[in-house]
Amino acid sequence: MSFHPKIGDKVRKKPNAGFIGEPLVCVIPDVRENQDPPPCFLCDNPDCNEWPTLWALDAEGKPFGPGVCHVSECELEPVE
Repeated sequence: MSFHPKIGDKVRKKPNAGFIGEPLVCVIPDVRENQDPPPCFLCDNPDCNEWPTLWALDAEGKPFGPGVCHVSECELEPVE
């Protein structure tokens, strides 16, 4: 796995990922739950993490609060 997002990164959640199914552009916020993300439980890659909290971004790219939780890195794509 070559993509390892970190706090502050914008990411695109793939369809049906996490507890909210629609694809969204999100940011990984600096919240307590994200300080030490646990390992992914979806794939066999030991380097893949499970991000407990992501904030969805509106059309202007501003976070509008928690709305996505428990999304694994293998279900995320980088946003340029």
